[in-house]
Amino acid sequence: MLNRNSDKPLFEQIKEEIMEEIKNLEPHSKIESEPNLAEKYKVSRGTVNKAINELSNEGRLYRIPKKGTYVSNRKIKRSFEKLPSYSEDIKNRGFKPGALLIELEKIVPSVKIKSILNLGTNGLVWKIKRIRTADEDPLLLSTSYLPVELVPEITREEVLGSLYQTLEKKYGNRPLWAHEVYTAVSANTVNASLLNIKEGSALIFSERISYNGKERPIEYAVSYIRGDVYEIHIDINHPEFNSQKELRTNNLEEDKNE
Repeated sequence: MLNRNSDKPLFEQIKEEIMEEIKNLEPHSKIESEPNLAEKYKVSRGTVNKAINELSNEGRLYRIPKKGTYVSNRKIKRSFEKLPSYSEDIKNRGFKPGALLIELEKIVPSVKIKSILNLGTNGLVWKIKRIRTADEDPLLLSTSYLPVELVPEITREEVLGSLYQTLEKKYGNRPLWAHEVYTAVSANTVNASLLNIKEGSALIFSERISYNGKERPIEYAVSYIRGDVYEIHIDINHPEFNSQKELRTNNLEEDKNE
C-alpha cells in the first residue's frame, strides 16, 4: 500500500509496487491497465503513467499500442570492470547459470585459429561448444578454442561450470584481458533451433581473443547471444579509470628518470 505521508513521491512507490508484482510474472505477461492501477492506488492516471514510463525506459515493461503493457524478458547485463565469464555475469545478476555441452574434443585447428593462438605447425586445440543458460533458458551459443599446450586436460564436468574458474584453479592461467568484437546478426536455422528462438531473431555475434598474464593468447571464442535478453554496458572515459591511467603513466615516467 502507498504511504501518503512519505517523502517518496507516489509514482516511485507505485513503481516499486509494480516491480514486486512482476517478479512473480512470466515474461510477456500482461499487467493491469493504467485506469485499473489508478483506481487501485487512488491516484491520477498521470501518476501511474509516470511509474509505467520509468519501468518501460528501464526495460522492465514494454507497451503494445491499443493492447496493453507487458512484462519484458529479464536482461543479463554485461559490464567490464574486469574480464567476465558468462557464468559470473549470469550469477551476479541473480540468475542460475547452466550449460549444455554440444562438443568437447581435441582438434587440428584451422589456419585462422592457429594464427590467432600463436600455435606451431602441429599445435592442437580443445574445441568446446556449449549452450549457456540462465534459469534454464538458452541464452547464448558459444564455441571456445584453447591451446592444448596450455590446457593439457579438461573434463566435461569442468566445462559445464565456469571455464575461466577452471583455468584459474587447475592451471593458474585465467584470462586477464581480451579483445572482443560485437556484431549484430540474425539467427539462422541452426542457431534459432539451439537457442529456442524464431529464425531471423536478433543476435549479438561476439568474437573474443583472451590473453593470460604473460600476454599469451589462451582462448579464441565465438558466441551467438540472444539480443532480447542480453545487454552490454560500457563505461567510456570513466574518471576513476583516467586517474589510474595517469598514475601508471606517472610511475613509468619516474622509473625512466631513476
